[in-house]
Amino acid sequence: MSERPPAPAFVPAIGPKPQLNFSAQQLVVALDAAHRRTAHDADTAHDYWAQGRAVQAVLQDWVRGGGVLPPACLHTGAGGYARHALHLDKLGRFAVIVMVWAPGQGAPVHDHGGLVCTEALYQGRLTCQAFTEAGREGDVYTLRAGPPFEQNFGEAEVIVPPEELHSIRNCSDQQAVTIHVYGGPLDQCSMYKHLGGDAYQRIRKPLFFHNAWSDGWMTDGDGWEHEGAPPILLDGDLNPAAYEMQSFEDYSI
Repeated sequence: MSERPPAPAFVPAIGPKPQLNFSAQQLVVALDAAHRRTAHDADTAHDYWAQGRAVQAVLQDWVRGGGVLPPACLHTGAGGYARHALHLDKLGRFAVIVMVWAPGQGAPVHDHGGLVCTEALYQGRLTCQAFTEAGREGDVYTLRAGPPFEQNFGEAEVIVPPEELHSIRNCSDQQAVTIHVYGGPLDQCSMYKHLGGDAYQRIRKPLFFHNAWSDGWMTDGDGWEHEGAPPILLDGDLNPAAYEMQSFEDYSI
């Protein structure tokens, strides 16, 4: 029997790992089956769109069918959206992250580190906007913004690189919750800081999981600013050793 590829040794995290209820376990099993089907099919093994659509169908069926997330994954963050690790596949094939958005919270323009991502709205509604690269000079990019659109309950969007740049914001007065399935463990991404007009500065940032709360990126009304203390979710100067380190496999069932 061939050995499985090594998984990352540690994932920075705060608090205990979430205990998966039966409904969440069913979701993980269905996602595992979808990845197995697409990986073993010669026509879809290297087709990110086919893989994303398979995950999309699973997420939409689970959410619309009354799927229930663990309460530990539904906490908001005081300074920005919360990012909770629900499941990290032991083989590194996919990661399931729950994000919680209080009213007014959001994420600026960002990518997914080159990974395919499928995002489903579990609760509330969000305003999303896609961006396309139109030019570059050093680390300053010219981005063209597409029209904003609203994502509603049960809807799932497939995002495939290189067309992966987008922003998210909760413009409603109710909490919103999304489920993100990435095509592997996402430990860093690029954020695009708005410099004015259509100019954005690309900044590489590490990502951390938070089971109870997090500080993240939020808007001050005019643009995107990083606020809160400590700036844990996207702080390149953070020393992860200061927090409890959870084993990669501890998040798997």
